[in-house]
Amino acid sequence: MSPHLPFYTPMQRLALVGIAADTHPGKETTTPGHDRLAAFTSLSLADLSTAIGGLLLPRERAPYSTPALRRVTRAGNGARATYRLTLPALDAPHTIIVDWERPAAGTLCLLPRLDLTLSARLVLTVLTLLSTDGQTVEVSNRRMAMLCGLTRETVILAMAQLCREVPPGTEHGPRAGRAPLLELLTPAGGQRPARYRLALAPHVIGGA
Repeated sequence: MSPHLPFYTPMQRLALVGIAADTHPGKETTTPGHDRLAAFTSLSLADLSTAIGGLLLPRERAPYSTPALRRVTRAGNGARATYRLTLPALDAPHTIIVDWERPAAGTLCLLPRLDLTLSARLVLTVLTLLSTDGQTVEVSNRRMAMLCGLTRETVILAMAQLCREVPPGTEHGPRAGRAPLLELLTPAGGQRPARYRLALAPHVIGGA
């Protein structure tokens, strides 16, 4: 999926990552529920619906014209819509294989809607999918750029926003402020990627 992301809008990228993460290995379809996808991506339900609507339409530009998504069954009478990813295969030197539970991704669903740029939301979402223990993650800015379909400079800015504390009273920020969502444990050096701690638990709704 990663090589496809640069061809979509930021909201569509978030929706694609969320749907792909919910599609279990060996299965072609998923029934994630828009409420859960909205919580995972920190998009509003209206923005998520707009993003998914765009993914269901044929593309007008190269390198391919097929829709990214097909709706197998519609939502209704308490049932959730079922989707199938229809992205054609592309060479992917960097990709994410979610072959087991990702605890941090589950925690992300419990957070309130975050005061982040769309790029920072996408970076945080991908970080939770890379973390196997739900606490830490090792990744380089270059790999994150490839996985998210962003420039390296955009990833650096997104990482900085995630690591930054938001003081109370900050314009456009939470009224009570916000602690960092990410903590740098070990900086990158040579061929070694940086190591981070995902600081999500303090932000969980109803948590400490």
